[in-house]
Amino acid sequence: MPDGTALCQTPDTNAIGKHAKRAGVSATWHGISDTLTIVTTNPAPNASQSGLRKLNKSQIIKDTDLSLLGLLSEQIEEVVFGKKPEFTLDELAEQTGWSAEQLEKLWLWAGLAHTPDRLYTRSDVSGLIELRSLAEQAHLDDKTLAALVRSTGAAMERLAAWQVEVIIQFLAERSSISDTEARIEAATYGAKASQELVKHLIPIWLNHYRSALQRLTTDAVIQRGTSDDDLEFPLLRAVGYAQITDFHAQTDHLEVPEFKAYVQNFHDIYSDIVHSSGGRIIKRLGDGLLYVADDTSSGADIALKLVNLNAEGFSGSIHVGLSWGRMVFASDSVFSPGVELAFSLARMAPPNSIYLDSSAATILARYPKYYTVALVHQADPEVDKAFALTTAPAAGG
Repeated sequence: MPDGTALCQTPDTNAIGKHAKRAGVSATWHGISDTLTIVTTNPAPNASQSGLRKLNKSQIIKDTDLSLLGLLSEQIEEVVFGKKPEFTLDELAEQTGWSAEQLEKLWLWAGLAHTPDRLYTRSDVSGLIELRSLAEQAHLDDKTLAALVRSTGAAMERLAAWQVEVIIQFLAERSSISDTEARIEAATYGAKASQELVKHLIPIWLNHYRSALQRLTTDAVIQRGTSDDDLEFPLLRAVGYAQITDFHAQTDHLEVPEFKAYVQNFHDIYSDIVHSSGGRIIKRLGDGLLYVADDTSSGADIALKLVNLNAEGFSGSIHVGLSWGRMVFASDSVFSPGVELAFSLARMAPPNSIYLDSSAATILARYPKYYTVALVHQADPEVDKAFALTTAPAAGG
């Protein structure tokens, strides 16, 4: 049988021996091939050599003590952080100027609850010193500090989980291995990529942060002269909801790898469409997405491209609801009557169709490239009046 391997940086060989002995196996590190071979010390009935049996990745989990997985977890920790965590909570408090109670709150807000045996790293120390400096210089109260830390924690939790799943899929497809085997290998493969991913993350975040700040000036100009009532929902935006028609019928017959590829293809295509047209994705909802655009024309262009996804290589129908109005942004989402209206309009729309509310239709009627038609029969009591959107008919049509 082939050697069972797990990719990671050169580990502490003493730790390997300690954990392997406890598990009843021998473990050999191969520095040249950068692999770890696990071999049982008890003879196997069909072993070619008495007393030795080499295990593949699945058998490592199935046939050995969980302490070996604990070893792997320790090695991942060291690779990701560059050094093993070394500070207790009290030591972290001493070095950062936060109290232990404050630190427990900060970690909880970040989605990383403190446990009695948890240790912290030098990068934790540096980050918390910077956060303390920001809080003091900007005079942040606890409510604002909590909101900032929660936003970072929620975004990073989703990002990390998403990127790990991408690595799992890559390894499974590249090596033609099972999902279980891919997950074992992804644990250490992903650890080795962590520093490069961090460096890749920072410039992308900075660009998005800059864009968000620049939009503030546009919003300020638009809001001049508005009444206090309007400021309940201060942001004027087009909001669209696009959904795959008959999603279950489209996917029920697919095996898991095909299903994942189908959904991923949908997400990849619509992401490119939304972003290339100046929009922003607010939520990905499995078989649908909620997006916003700064003007109705951009929102309509996105919708028109989305209902023509077949031209982009997607096999399936899309229906879209689009509204225009004021909204408020809170907790990583948008809220307003217009958001609910977009969902209702999408539910009404037939396959490959776009339904608008009256506000969006009135604005788009000013543009010769759009063609709107008022709907006489409506099936949704949530919608006062709806319009269908298409591109303008060709001359002489």
